[in-house]
Amino acid sequence: MCKGQKIISLIISIVFIAQILVTNLSLPFSTAKVYAATEQISDYISEYSPDELPGNPSLDDNTDNLVPYVEKSSEQTVVTTPAVSESEESLPTESSTPISIETANPTGTLTVTPTPTPTILPTEAVAPTPIETVTPTILPTNTVTPAVTPTIVPTETVEPTPEVTPTPSPTETPTIPPTVTVTPVLPTPTPEESLITPTATALETPMVTPTPQVTMPEEITYNAPEVLDVVVSSSTITLTWEPIIGASGYIVYIDGIKVEIGNVSTYEIEGLKANTTYTITIMAFDEAGNFSPESEAINVLTLPDVVSDITTQATDTSVTLSWDKLSEIDGYDIEVDGELTEGLTSETYIHSNLLPNSKHSYRVRAKNASGCGEWSELISVTTMLESPLLATTITEDKVIITWGKVQGADEYEVIRDGIILCTTTELSYVDEDLVIGETYVYYVIAKNAEGNVSAAGKINVLFVNNTYINSNKVLNGDLTVMNLYLTGGTLNLNGYKLTVKGNLYQTGGTMYINGGSLEVEGDYKIEDGNYYCYAYLKMTNENDYVKVNGNFYTKSYYSHKGCLTAGVLEVKGNFTEKRNGQENNFYGSETHRVLLSGDTLQEVYLGDSVNSCFNILEITNVEGKEVKFTSPVSLNKLITNGCKVTSLEFKNREWKLTSDELINGELKLSGSTINLNGYKLTVKGNLYQTGGTMYINGGRLEVEGDYKIEDGNYYCYAYLKMTNENDYVKVNGNFYTKSYYSHKGCLTAGVLEVKGNFTEKEMAKRIIFMGVKHIEYY
Repeated sequence: MCKGQKIISLIISIVFIAQILVTNLSLPFSTAKVYAATEQISDYISEYSPDELPGNPSLDDNTDNLVPYVEKSSEQTVVTTPAVSESEESLPTESSTPISIETANPTGTLTVTPTPTPTILPTEAVAPTPIETVTPTILPTNTVTPAVTPTIVPTETVEPTPEVTPTPSPTETPTIPPTVTVTPVLPTPTPEESLITPTATALETPMVTPTPQVTMPEEITYNAPEVLDVVVSSSTITLTWEPIIGASGYIVYIDGIKVEIGNVSTYEIEGLKANTTYTITIMAFDEAGNFSPESEAINVLTLPDVVSDITTQATDTSVTLSWDKLSEIDGYDIEVDGELTEGLTSETYIHSNLLPNSKHSYRVRAKNASGCGEWSELISVTTMLESPLLATTITEDKVIITWGKVQGADEYEVIRDGIILCTTTELSYVDEDLVIGETYVYYVIAKNAEGNVSAAGKINVLFVNNTYINSNKVLNGDLTVMNLYLTGGTLNLNGYKLTVKGNLYQTGGTMYINGGSLEVEGDYKIEDGNYYCYAYLKMTNENDYVKVNGNFYTKSYYSHKGCLTAGVLEVKGNFTEKRNGQENNFYGSETHRVLLSGDTLQEVYLGDSVNSCFNILEITNVEGKEVKFTSPVSLNKLITNGCKVTSLEFKNREWKLTSDELINGELKLSGSTINLNGYKLTVKGNLYQTGGTMYINGGRLEVEGDYKIEDGNYYCYAYLKMTNENDYVKVNGNFYTKSYYSHKGCLTAGVLEVKGNFTEKEMAKRIIFMGVKHIEYY
């Protein structure tokens, strides 16, 4: 049998089964049984590949179980269409993509045409050609091509839409309800192949169970959650992210540890370590088991812990705070009396320049890259009362301790050598229970009703009329004595204060200030009354300070070169140096300074002005009280501060200005050089030059009186040197010169202005004064 004939035979078998179901079954179940039958047929067809469709010789066997038997006959086979009752015709039908089954002519020729909609298809009457009819053989196969799913869809009867075809004589065939709608994917048969006349044999209608439709859940893809905000503390991290629509929950991973939470968009992670970095990701999921990708990992550093164990130490003017160190932080902030100070890098803070007995508040916090930790508890501290300043008066049988009133104090506690002598509201205490030759240490502590106290005021008292030291002694505290005799050894102040209520006599040994201070209320004399005095005053520390309220007198045998290199020697009385033995027995250098601060007339005398000298000599006398120089002076720097001086004479050492200077009085140059060095020197009185060189050197000299270059004798070895274009000399009085030296080459530049008379006198028939266009007269 040809391939086309086999296809036609298969289609007729399908139609035959459908007719039997429609006519023999009761109406309530007809639709379901048709659905089952067509479902079975569809499954049957779908089991075959295109190569195994009817027409293939391999399909000739084992077909009796699937289709009705059609008896072979040499005669034309006619398929009789069962009659349809009116009741059946009125039933509603289901349809999706129907196949219309029509009777082509009275002989019962069957035409099957797959169409998308119900259509009346006119057919051309063709005379059937007797052909050999073979029972179709359909075998199931594992290859499903094409896949056909028969579907029974109830539909309303639709008016057929005419379709124009080349058929010359269209015949309308009434629609048979219910319509069996099958959607197979099959080739359209030709008219010849559709003319099959099998002999129908009634068979039992097979029961076909429909295959249940299983709907697989659709897989949903989510975006990774996006973290919107992170809030940290020292022990928690709070995350906020963009909610994922459709998600039923979230998974948070903290350093790889999984935490599943509900459908929320904010989560707080608790129980974390302070100042620690955690890596966090978030994943969303739904009830169907779909998961989003993990969010981008974020590294979150928790805040530092709270600063703890803060200790305070107060004085009368400061408060010092310290606390335990926190590792791997960026620093600290401190709030002082409500004001924030940021960027501390150490665990100590000093609040200074405070008033005594004043209250202050503090709190501290640490910070790292994530921000600032919590503040510590607020601490309140009160500075101590001001420490009493003590003074002593020593008599033959008692010591009187006095002090000034302390602001905020109600009473004072007096202590001697660790024993409380009394508590008093007075400002003094008299101690009579003393032993001559003993040293006593006194303390006075101020107190008030609120319990605040002061640091102890302290003073050491040596209760003797005269104190003798002839061996090495190192102070371990402040010491006060009456008259002091240093005859040998070294008295090392060791940074403390030694007060001598009377005079200090040094006939030998070394007074080593060593960062301390020495105050002599009387005179300080370095001599022994004989020719040789083997004594030193040693000041080599910048903190060294010696104050002599009386006169200072030195006649040491030893050179002091290298002994007076730093510190300040202040003298309120006369300053006298006499040579006795070696040179340089008073020799200041480096930063050492002598300060003349008398409130009466002071006289200065250097017995060896050739070798002995001041390094820095500063004058701060009381206004109206002058300093009189009774000998030429040698110095490296002079600071007069405008104080009145008389008889100031330079002879043996160059004085080179390092700043503008004012001499409030007369100035005498008898040797060496005064080098203005680009600065201004003002002389309020007369300037007498009996020798040496007045070197203007780019500076300015202004003399309010007369300027005389002469010595009153025949020879005056003196020069006025002006060789710089900026040199300027102004004499408001008379200018007089009678120099022995020729000035040829000395007056080559600058201006000499004279407001008084100009006088030049010849000496030894030499060119005394020569300058070209140099002198100006007014």
